Amino acid sequence: MVLKQLRPELAEEPNVLTLFMEEARLALRLQHPNVVETLEVGVWDQRYFLSTEYLEGQSFDQLMQRFGTGDPAIVPKYLRILLDVLVGLHYAHTLQDDNGAPLGVVHSNVTPHSVFIDYRGHVKVTNFGSAHVLRPPLDTGSALLRGRFAYLAPERARGERADLRADLFSVGVMLWQAVTGQPLWKGLSDVMVLTRLSAGHIPSVLSVRPMTSPRLAAVCDRALAHHMEDRYRTADEMSHDLLHCLEDLGDHVELAEVGSLLAQLFSAEKSERQATLEAQLRLSFEGGRSEGRPSFAYPGGGLEDTLPEHGERFSASTLFDRESERVSQVIYDMSQRWLTVPVKFLWVGLILALGASCIVTVMLWQALHGAPPSSHPPAPKPENSLPNRSH
Repeated sequence: MVLKQLRPELAEEPNVLTLFMEEARLALRLQHPNVVETLEVGVWDQRYFLSTEYLEGQSFDQLMQRFGTGDPAIVPKYLRILLDVLVGLHYAHTLQDDNGAPLGVVHSNVTPHSVFIDYRGHVKVTNFGSAHVLRPPLDTGSALLRGRFAYLAPERARGERADLRADLFSVGVMLWQAVTGQPLWKGLSDVMVLTRLSAGHIPSVLSVRPMTSPRLAAVCDRALAHHMEDRYRTADEMSHDLLHCLEDLGDHVELAEVGSLLAQLFSAEKSERQATLEAQLRLSFEGGRSEGRPSFAYPGGGLEDTLPEHGERFSASTLFDRESERVSQVIYDMSQRWLTVPVKFLWVGLILALGASCIVTVMLWQALHGAPPSSHPPAPKPENSLPNRSH
């Protein structure tokens, strides 16, 4: 389980608290296989928090860094991942309220960092903390501060109102990078990126990778169109065209295949995390405490030590390490509590246990050898009513 906490000092600011609760209410509505699940939202000890499912795997960004991009052998797998991203986004974009009215959800921060693939190949869209709905907006500050520059849509770069097509532009940037093997804005500063976005100077896939299939290049160009009206209208529409591109490549990719590739590439990281957990549990059972060990919360304690800073996002490895530390601390503290019980109470408990065992033994013996003798004297035999005959 991943915990996100709103720090107490920020909770005192009305706008920040309102934003946090807006995110929480939206997150609880998002229930889909391709969207990270929010398990609980609440207040504990005057601290606002939300918890999400724990995923063991890697982000799309980490996968692309490890395996690379642009290789024709890996492109079909990347397309398969982006197909599931579009499925998750389409669900969020079409989410409705309790009355059946569309909420108009926009993620606003779709990047390779917000796409997570577990070791079974399941793809999840995460990081909905920047999401908003299309209604009278809150004063959330500049839109530029709520997303990564390299994946911003032109309208967001200009500080204008964005709809779901801004998310599709971000997916188009990831697609462009997967196909060409390099970032869309490679070597450019943030200022230069914003300038080119505002002017509509977006390079085509074919200008970098001329051998790209025309259909795949057309999908990229449409997703990255400068004007919103020229882009895909929905994520479902874009996924339909992207699926045809995958079929053209003649490579039928299964989710299990993607998960298997991920597990192979990050086998060392998996083993290291597992070894870390086993070592911490072993240390706890042996009653040892490592020097300089951080303090983690356990039942009866606080959440602050296990929760990240406001805005911090857990990676899978960070969460695993923190949770395993917390579990080992709980076990150790419970063992220490038992060791501090006075000896006289232990003797009293031992005597009571022996007495109870004796009673049980007697009861079993009586059950096997018949009922116990009655405490009442036997009734006298009736006298013979026949007279004695004397001779």
